[in-house]
Formats: sequence, C-alpha cells, structure tokens
Amino acid sequence: AVLGMRPTYLAAFLLRSEAASRLGKLEDARASVDAALKIQPDDPDALLASADLFAKGAGDEGLKKAVDLYKKALTVKGVSQLRAYYGLAWAQERLNLLPDAATSYREASLLAPTDAGVVNSIGVVLLRQKRFQDAIVQFKKAIDLDPTAPEAYANLGAVSDEQADWNEAIKWYQKVLALKGQ
Repeated sequence: AVLGMRPTYLAAFLLRSEAASRLGKLEDARASVDAALKIQPDDPDALLASADLFAKGAGDEGLKKAVDLYKKALTVKGVSQLRAYYGLAWAQERLNLLPDAATSYREASLLAPTDAGVVNSIGVVLLRQKRFQDAIVQFKKAIDLDPTAPEAYANLGAVSDEQADWNEAIKWYQKVLALKGQ
C-alpha cells in the first residue's frame, strides 16, 4: 500500500522507517519519516507513521506531538480515518485526556462498528473515568461482537473489582480462563 502512486523516494523512506521501527531503531525510523515528510508534507501515511513513532516511547511530549499529528492527519484527504482516530484516542488516553479519548474512540467505532477492540477501548476509558455502568454496556457490546476475545471479560472483572463485587469479579475472570482452556 505504501508504494502505490507515490514517488519512489517517498515510498522508500516510509518502508525504511517501518523496517527500522520493527528493529526498535526509533531514531532511524523518525529520521526516515521526517525525510518523507520533507518530500511530501501532507502525505497521509507519512503523517500517521510520524504520529505512531512519537506515540512510542517518547514520554508525554512525544504523546502531545502524536496528538497534534493525528489531528493534522485527519484533515488530509486519503488518510485512514480509523487508524488516525484510534491512534489519537490511544495517545489521548495515555495523556489522561479521558473525555477526549472517549470521543476519539467513538469516532473510530463509527467507522468500524463491528470492531470489538475499539468498543472495548471505549469501555476502558469509561472505566478509568469511574463510569461503571457505561463501561459495562461497552464491554458487553464488545463480547457480543467477539465472544472469544478475553479483554472484555477481564474488563468486566475489573469493573466488579472496582465495585468490590468479588463474586462477580471471579465469575468474569473465570470466563477469561475458560477461553484459554484453564
């Protein structure tokens, strides 16, 4: 997908960045993305790659830069809005901007309404906000979408823990273990 109709040098920088990132060489990956952005400042994949890299291991300042880049990417034609909203929400959540994260995850869920992971992420943010009943609704919706994914069951256990309902927590954690065959 990176090659497409892009200039060869731009595609090469993006591919090199991806390879360097997979090797854990984030400085090299960032340098490659920066070079790609110099060639084409509004390239949607380059903007998302840059945001993703800032979101990785760069502390709060990196996360803030990632938020800005995801927001910029959302204004560019041809960007994967799902990827941009999900990345934006993830960075906002790490910065403890929970209402913003919930909004961004909801935008992602509008683009992928059957994605249990996105729905579960909305629930996590609601749980962190102590909005237990709203979180429960999201976790149960995630289970309806994918009954084999353990995260939503575990998160229902976490809600029960927060509410000091230990028997209910055990029930949900047992479901996680049953999925794993334990």
